[in-house]
Amino acid sequence: MKKLSALLAAVTACAVLAACGTASGEVEGNTFHVGTIPNPSDVAIYLGNTQGFYADAGLTVEPKIATGFAPNLASVINGESQVGFAAVVPLIVAKSKGAPITIIAGADKAPAEYDPATDPDRVFVAAGSDIDSPKDLEGKTVAVNALGSIQDLGIKIMVERDGGDPGKIKFLTLASNDMAAAIAGGRVDAGALSEPFSTAAGKQGLKPLFSYVTSPTPGAPVGAYFTSEATAENNVGLMDAFVAALTKSNEFAQQHPEEVRKELGEYTRIPENLINEINTFEYSSTITDEQIARLSDLLIEYDYITKPVTGEEILR
Repeated sequence: MKKLSALLAAVTACAVLAACGTASGEVEGNTFHVGTIPNPSDVAIYLGNTQGFYADAGLTVEPKIATGFAPNLASVINGESQVGFAAVVPLIVAKSKGAPITIIAGADKAPAEYDPATDPDRVFVAAGSDIDSPKDLEGKTVAVNALGSIQDLGIKIMVERDGGDPGKIKFLTLASNDMAAAIAGGRVDAGALSEPFSTAAGKQGLKPLFSYVTSPTPGAPVGAYFTSEATAENNVGLMDAFVAALTKSNEFAQQHPEEVRKELGEYTRIPENLINEINTFEYSSTITDEQIARLSDLLIEYDYITKPVTGEEILR
């Protein structure tokens, strides 16, 4: 059975055993410390400050950049952060393994159909590669950022749907900024890239094969904001106000792409020449029980989890 990385497993075990410190879950002074990851999906956190949505609600929101999901998870559980951003798939996996977390709002979602020209998250192969379909990845080495994510899950789904054996894929974890060179140089046969690396890969002549998000799970939620169960339970009014302001910010992001790109230039390291060319998913705060159930079923089918997660369990 495929498992999460040792780091995520350790963080989850730490949470279950309450060994990572204690947290009352109280929000002090109407201030939310929010763990972010510098990518286009969580731009609403920053736009909420720039556009005054949080201030209008009487809240102070202080973003702090994390290096990935595991640090954000630990920070939320131990109370250092009141809210964190993460992809939905690892949140479901962590919940299934016992992490005391609650999703409070979506960040973005995949479109109904894959468009290779506009999809942000794609699997690339070298320009001269003879890999032309998902099935061709059988027996190949494919680079992903981390195991236990939508990247390897989506690739497995697509390979099996195309008649291949996903069990014969060799997944290699590799940093996004090293992936395009590894593909072009033949060190891996394919790689899963999100923005801005996806647009950069296309500019370098790499060939997009399919989306590891939209192709296998059209319309699915991609990113989300989460909190600890204790924080959600002990700050109902403040959390309502925060989610309402965050929803306004997400709606603003969807309606004002030029403001999104301006904000991305402030808090990410996306090169200036790519800011206006990268693709984004639709910004949406809505996640339904049915969407959670569908992702949970897929995670069970592909042996990422053994215990299903329902919307009632994970959604606020």
